[in-house]
Amino acid sequence: MHYGALTWGSAAISQINQISKDVRKAIRVLNFKSYSESSFPLFQESSILPVEENNLLYNAIFIWKYSNNLLPNVIENIFVQNDTSQLLSTQVITIDYMYLFVELIKLKDQ
Repeated sequence: MHYGALTWGSAAISQINQISKDVRKAIRVLNFKSYSESSFPLFQESSILPVEENNLLYNAIFIWKYSNNLLPNVIENIFVQNDTSQLLSTQVITIDYMYLFVELIKLKDQ
């Protein structure tokens, strides 16, 4: 589920929903559970993030690495950082992802 998460994470919602549905079905099969049983506890027991949360996590990690100059130069040169005196929607999204990333780490440690 991690391979290409940044790339396919930006796919159309209908495609993400289908992938999510397939992953939920697969986790039920791997745990010998019925189709009608909730997959949420199975994700927790298996220490696996559902597709949507996995995408958010990898986006947050990418943004954190970019913000801390930890990406390879080839990738870093693709992006232009906004002026910090302007609060643009992309900066708000960055803050939201950073908050989400911290919250996901806290949940994983529980």
